[in-house]
Amino acid sequence: MQIIINRIAVIAERRPVATKLKIATAVIISCINIAVFCSFIPSHMMPPVNQTFVNINRHWDRLSKVLIMLLYVCCEGEVGRVSWFEEV
Repeated sequence: MQIIINRIAVIAERRPVATKLKIATAVIISCINIAVFCSFIPSHMMPPVNQTFVNINRHWDRLSKVLIMLLYVCCEGEVGRVSWFEEV
């Protein structure tokens, strides 16, 4: 993810847009990781705190991977829009 973000930052016409993209990506990934942490720890204790945490973790684990994949696809699409041969 960091490689794609840095590639976008290099070819971006305006630096503030690249900075906003970096910050937004970091915030989104951090929020996903915090949510994974909050559901993972209680569901993997022995015995689990509650069966609800186990169920939430099972679904949130898959959902978090989908969210990260969507973020990756959005960033990759942004790189694809830029024409490497376009004169500035």
